[in-house]
Amino acid sequence: MQYIIGVLLGIICGMGILMAEKEINKKEKKIANQTAMIKNRDILIDNQRNKLSAIKIELSKQQYNSIENLQNKIKSILFNDRKSDK
Repeated sequence: MQYIIGVLLGIICGMGILMAEKEINKKEKKIANQTAMIKNRDILIDNQRNKLSAIKIELSKQQYNSIENLQNKIKSILFNDRKSDK
């Protein structure tokens, strides 16, 4: 009888430990995903800053004869950066 109770207690404790480890792994995975999301967000923000600075440089040159030329230059900056990101 003592052996049966010992085995049952061992099984119950083992199941409890497995369930606790599973919860800890879920939390660690969630934290890892959040840090990856933050890193990706920072990369996107840096890319946007680079694009904006390139556009500001083009605006400061003031060598355009028309608004269409300026728009074309801005579009080329934006779309060339998108192609290079992939």
